[in-house]
Amino acid sequence: MVEELEMSVVVTVAIPTYNAAKTIGECLSSLEAQDFPRAQMQIVVGDNGSTDATVQLIKEHFPNVEVVIAPERGSAYARNAAIEVAQGRYLCSTDADCITDPGWVSTLVRTFENSPESVVCLGGQILPYRVETLVEHYRPAWIQQKTLRERTGRFIYAETPNAAFRRSVFDQVGLFDGKAGHDDSDMGARLSVANLEIQYVPDAIVRHRNPANIRELYQQRFKYGVRSVAMANKHRDYFDALDSQAALRQLALHTTRRVIGNLTYKLADSLLIRGDAYGTQIDPLLDTVAAIGNYLGVHSAVSKLLVSQQLRGEPMDTSSVSSFTSQDGGR
Repeated sequence: MVEELEMSVVVTVAIPTYNAAKTIGECLSSLEAQDFPRAQMQIVVGDNGSTDATVQLIKEHFPNVEVVIAPERGSAYARNAAIEVAQGRYLCSTDADCITDPGWVSTLVRTFENSPESVVCLGGQILPYRVETLVEHYRPAWIQQKTLRERTGRFIYAETPNAAFRRSVFDQVGLFDGKAGHDDSDMGARLSVANLEIQYVPDAIVRHRNPANIRELYQQRFKYGVRSVAMANKHRDYFDALDSQAALRQLALHTTRRVIGNLTYKLADSLLIRGDAYGTQIDPLLDTVAAIGNYLGVHSAVSKLLVSQQLRGEPMDTSSVSSFTSQDGGR
């Protein structure tokens, strides 16, 4: 049974899960090892209805961790379920396949306490959990806060494997949108519209598992392709709509050029110079897998959207073309 939390809870850690029995134990162990006072830290797992031993494992080995059930599938809904029971004035987010450094929570809390109220979101440094296989050396597949670190792109956002928020900001802009595709990107866009600040905190470190084999890489990029369609169509102030055959044709052309480039001169260069310019000798091949996965994910989502429009009797837009997916749509 979960012990009663003291009224002095300062921070809530939210972790979305679905069938995470293989990784959740290490994640929660790293949180229980934080140097932040445990009585002031609430840990909540939002579970999407796991069918493996995830919930049982938590209840047996981590009795002070709360578990709430999110009936709607998706990490945003699971994270929201945890946020809704949050008692802390700060909300830290990580994933079930991550491990946190011992000073992660204390660093984020200290940064908030030393920052103006306009800073409502923090993103910490995300490092690879391991880099052993050739696929794990493929850096474009790493989750690494690139947009926030480099402060590039149409807006900045904190990737949710390592993010923190003032709890009050959700009352202002709402919870995560499970239908937005990339829910962390979507949150960043909404914070930008509200003129609220996001800061990068390199000393708050989380280690994230990246794709370890070809199948995982393809699945990741396919998923991101699907999500980028919802993201582009929701935020048309930032992206052209991705809801037309014209958009698919442009992405198909871009993907074809990318694949041909990878399999011709880039692969030859990589084999000759031992991959120094590309990461590993097979990086051009891995990028081909990523490009195809992204294209097929986008194609799947747009095709479903067009069929839905036809069933509703809506006219199909054949002119709009999106640039959101040109680099696999971010995270």
